[in-house]
Amino acid sequence: MPKKAPFKPCQELTPADFDQFPIWGFDLARAESDPKADETWVSPVQFKNVPKFSDGLFVGAEIAAADGSPVPGAVCLRFGNGKPQVEGLAILGPQYCFLFLDGKKVGEETKRALKKSHRPSTKWFPITFRAAIKCGSKQVTISGSAE
Repeated sequence: MPKKAPFKPCQELTPADFDQFPIWGFDLARAESDPKADETWVSPVQFKNVPKFSDGLFVGAEIAAADGSPVPGAVCLRFGNGKPQVEGLAILGPQYCFLFLDGKKVGEETKRALKKSHRPSTKWFPITFRAAIKCGSKQVTISGSAE
């Protein structure tokens, strides 16, 4: 019997999850059939082609604080008209923290929460990110920074 794909709350994703499965997405149909799950639960996703549209995705990424220190995390995005639209960054350790991006800006409240829970002495911003999404034989690369 094939093993069921992992299914867990997005805030419990770890770097090891992305080593095993580079893309995770919300799975509302599965959440409805699992009494302990809710709409924040995700499972691994694979694409045969670049999707025209998608729900929210978490893609394992190389993230670096302004001081150059690596940060375990993921880029959060959706596909719209076949193009990735970055919505935020998920910092995975030592504690989950979601950075909503408004354009290339991170809100002040989110910045304070990040500094409080993750290495307060780190110069965080601008924070940079780079990720690649394998879609069949194609690869979509995403990179940028946020202040």
